[in-house]
Amino acid sequence: MRISVFFYLVIVCFSAPPLKAKSACDSVYFSKIIEQGIYLQNHHKHDEVITLVDSILYLHKNKENCQYVLKLLNMKALVLEHSQHFEESIAIATDVISSAQKYKMYDIEAKSFLILVRIHDFLQRENDLNRNLAKAKALIDRHQLLQLLPEYYVRAASYQRFFGTRDSSLYFANQAISWGEKYDDYINLADAHMLEGVYHRGTEKATRSMLTSIEYFKKVGEQSAVAISYVNVIKSLLTLGKIRETNEYIDSASVYLANLEKTPRVYDTKEHFYDLISQKYEQEGKTDSAIFYIKLARIYSDSSQFVTNEQFINDKEIEIATLKEKALVNEISKSRRLWIIGFILLSMGLLLLAHFYRRTLRFQKLIFGQNHEILTQKNELTTLLTKQTMLLAEVHHRVKNNLQIVISLLTLKVQNSKDHDTAKYLEDVSMKIRSISLIHEQLYNNDQFDEINVNGYVRQLLEQFRNILSATAYTSNIKINDGLTFNIETMFPIGIILTELVTNSIKHANVQSSNTLNIQIEIKEVDKNYLLFYSDNGTGKLNEKAGMGSSILAAMKRQLNARNTEYNKGGYHFEMEFVMKTVSVIG
Repeated sequence: MRISVFFYLVIVCFSAPPLKAKSACDSVYFSKIIEQGIYLQNHHKHDEVITLVDSILYLHKNKENCQYVLKLLNMKALVLEHSQHFEESIAIATDVISSAQKYKMYDIEAKSFLILVRIHDFLQRENDLNRNLAKAKALIDRHQLLQLLPEYYVRAASYQRFFGTRDSSLYFANQAISWGEKYDDYINLADAHMLEGVYHRGTEKATRSMLTSIEYFKKVGEQSAVAISYVNVIKSLLTLGKIRETNEYIDSASVYLANLEKTPRVYDTKEHFYDLISQKYEQEGKTDSAIFYIKLARIYSDSSQFVTNEQFINDKEIEIATLKEKALVNEISKSRRLWIIGFILLSMGLLLLAHFYRRTLRFQKLIFGQNHEILTQKNELTTLLTKQTMLLAEVHHRVKNNLQIVISLLTLKVQNSKDHDTAKYLEDVSMKIRSISLIHEQLYNNDQFDEINVNGYVRQLLEQFRNILSATAYTSNIKINDGLTFNIETMFPIGIILTELVTNSIKHANVQSSNTLNIQIEIKEVDKNYLLFYSDNGTGKLNEKAGMGSSILAAMKRQLNARNTEYNKGGYHFEMEFVMKTVSVIG
């Protein structure tokens, strides 16, 4: 953090125009800084905004009479509100209000009250929300601050949504749209259309309002808001039963979510996003995909709690460093005063020296107790994080065990089935479940929850085929770099595809009796993409009839955004180009 502040200080010192006595409240100087802060804020780079503001405030201490300094403080308060640091945000906004009242900066004062309204809206504090909303409106009316009306009406619509009537909420949202269009206030136009969509929830108009909101958010570069709005559009379309239309917006939401900072609020949004995808697949009857995404949603729920705990630990470490630094400063200050007094009056200085020495001992004892308490809390939180890691490992272990139970039940069904086609169908399903179970087994055994060794996985998969289908003799040639790893979101469809291909080779290769079935598999990285080559030496030909296997291959290829070709030339050949799916790092 200190390095970042120093970095920004160097930039500001060398890039800023010369100021008179280094104390001028110059609009040209500050406008570029505020513009940079707004850009970082819209792109969800909250830590960089705080670092930028702190570095500027370090250069301009005691400048509460400068409107641009107060605007930067309001920007910091707003970013802290987005990051859910509400106490610090309220403290900054309250200080800005005090300074703005002192120097009659009414627009900044009204803006600070609206920031407090946002915080109390999120915390559902009706009385505080209503009181600050009224104060903001009084300032706007008294001093004709019409440019703040769009934001005021958005906050009023949100208040009515929770504590008033739906019709009142729609009225204020429409007022916000009207005034927002007059002043080209895109951010509040976006919020107003979003509130309009909430009012019309469950209708076509809701979806249109949300899409309009997204266009305004894109104009100001509000990456986080765009992602959340796309998630709301997906929810609206699912409510209307328009399942196929969600695909486009699922892809868009994925792109925006991948570029956001990893904060608890973003993880909560991803949890909701994957929960909606699970609902989509459930409505389409794709149970396996629905289960996969609901598990992914639960993982992001756990990740949100993990990040919250991690932030708490970091805050405590900063508190420890701050307390030590303050203690050191206090000791130096007291020692200097003691030596000055001792130099002037030696006799009184000896008495004062003993007095201050005792005070220092008591203060150090107090600091030691505080450090011990904070260290204990840190250890407890570290233990909690360790337990969470163990729980995640246990989840993979239990999923693997449960899948093994399902496989055992299917095997019993195959053994008891008198119908050959039914038995074959159940064997195919069992092999696909084994490929999924193998993924969870590797995650559990390797104590890694985000990467799977591709070479080891493929070899274990083929070994399972040999153990289960001992009557079918075949050899395999695997060419995969030992260091190649995929995340679970990429390995899952790859495992299903390979299971389907090997099963088809064993069933339909038609190898002559004089030869042995040989299966070749190669996976390699080429220009940031990946290539999968699969072939056998059978005489079987492509099956033009679309069955369950073809549907499964098509579904898995869609998940990987893959392109493939297949042909018969000295055996069956399957080639596929794909990219690794982008996911957030967990734990």
